[in-house]
Amino acid sequence: MSAAVRIPPWIIPVLLPVLVFALFGPSVPYAFAPLDDDVNIVFNPNHGPLTGARIAASFSDTSYIRRYQPLGWILNSTIATFSGLSPWGYHAANVALHALNSVLLFILLRALATRFDPSPGKSGLWPILAPALAAAWWALHPLRVEPVAWVSALPVNLALAGLLLALRLSLRETTPGGIILPVLVFSASLISYPVGMGASAFFPLLDWANGRRGRVWVLRALPYLGAAFAVALLNLAARAHAGAEHAPIPTLLDLPTSYRILRGFCFLTHYWWKPWLPFDLSLVYSELLHLTWRSPCFLAGVALAGVAGWLTWRSRAFALLLLAQIAVLLPMTGATELLHFPHDRYSLWSDLTIATGLALLLVRYRSRVASVALAGAVVAGAWLASRQLPVWQSTATIITSVRSHLAPGDATPIRDVRPAYWLFREGYYAEARNLLDSELASRPRDPLLISARQQLAEMETNHAHFVASLGLTPADVPPVALIHYSLAHQFSARGEIEPAAWHLAEIARLAPLYYAVLDRPRPPTGVARP
Repeated sequence: MSAAVRIPPWIIPVLLPVLVFALFGPSVPYAFAPLDDDVNIVFNPNHGPLTGARIAASFSDTSYIRRYQPLGWILNSTIATFSGLSPWGYHAANVALHALNSVLLFILLRALATRFDPSPGKSGLWPILAPALAAAWWALHPLRVEPVAWVSALPVNLALAGLLLALRLSLRETTPGGIILPVLVFSASLISYPVGMGASAFFPLLDWANGRRGRVWVLRALPYLGAAFAVALLNLAARAHAGAEHAPIPTLLDLPTSYRILRGFCFLTHYWWKPWLPFDLSLVYSELLHLTWRSPCFLAGVALAGVAGWLTWRSRAFALLLLAQIAVLLPMTGATELLHFPHDRYSLWSDLTIATGLALLLVRYRSRVASVALAGAVVAGAWLASRQLPVWQSTATIITSVRSHLAPGDATPIRDVRPAYWLFREGYYAEARNLLDSELASRPRDPLLISARQQLAEMETNHAHFVASLGLTPADVPPVALIHYSLAHQFSARGEIEPAAWHLAEIARLAPLYYAVLDRPRPPTGVARP
């Protein structure tokens, strides 16, 4: 490409957010997802507008959830200050954060492309074009749908913004004492959401690529590794004292070491091939549910590891990128979980290394064919993402997706039980019954299904009796309205009038007849949270 061709420096940072909003903007009117949005936002008894007390509690109280993420909670409360319990504000903020991250990634990749350009005097527009295409590939990839369309991923995207900014700042510093600012920004990333603890390895690997060795390299690495270690301890403490909603950390008897290794290897394999073949995306993947040493994901992983080993031997750059990807994925391999799925949101982090490799390859070889192919991959990825986005539109679309990707008997609590409760909670009583009854017809002895069906019948009976005492019918009062009433009462008792008003407004929207009789007796606690 001719050196006379110039791209104004402001074009890409403007164009990337425009493309992100064009692709993901349709998710702004979506509802909250029943997957964790209810726990983190809608029915969170601690969620309200930003106040000094709430900021202090974000840093000091980990009793409600098993993660230490104070800045993530503060972000949610900041959005709540102007959006309340309306999902549009949270979705809009998530799209905006992703747009910001795409710009931060471009800025980082441009700095790396300029620094590692083998022929800087003959580059033309490659140091801009290559990072722009790589950042667009990352930003518009179909694996981005989950973390952008899912409100609960807000802290994840905030943490990623901190990591990208810290990495860019670290490139500017040349002395051990000059890393204070990037270390602080990286630490802020870790306490936004602790998913990036493994990304502490990015900084020493980047220094190594820059030619730093010896004592200076060690001194610069220690603060990042120390920050990750400190946050890991905080999260272990939070997990040990988490609420009853979360299972305790499994022992070696619950989850043997050999099985953790097998599952972790298959987990890594998923993130090695999925970015290249992003088809049939799912909120849940079944490949880790029936693992053996002869499972396809393990055998494929062995083959991929062999190829990766050969490339590592041939290329120092590939070795560094592979180490970076493994480092960031290791904390996400589910070593502390009894049941774990690979999740598309984690590819936010692992795909950073792929985007970096793409940018550096284009700068090094200046191939027009490769740039056109990558541009085509960007367009194809954006089209696939637009097809995946509607999955997150509502509870009904999420249930359909979850159940279609799990076979009967696979993860029954997630495939069958939770969807039935979600339907019941929203007032779809017959649909909830029919879902469990249809599964019981084919698996009549499944103890989880039997227990869930009995519990559902009991909840439905209790709910019908309560609403009848108000002179109403179950159709007039979906159980979700009772949850909102319980939360409104809790906030009001603590003197927090604004969040109490949010929940009362939800009652008025969901169950106007029930809202009109709220001076009647309080709903029984037994049906407050199906």
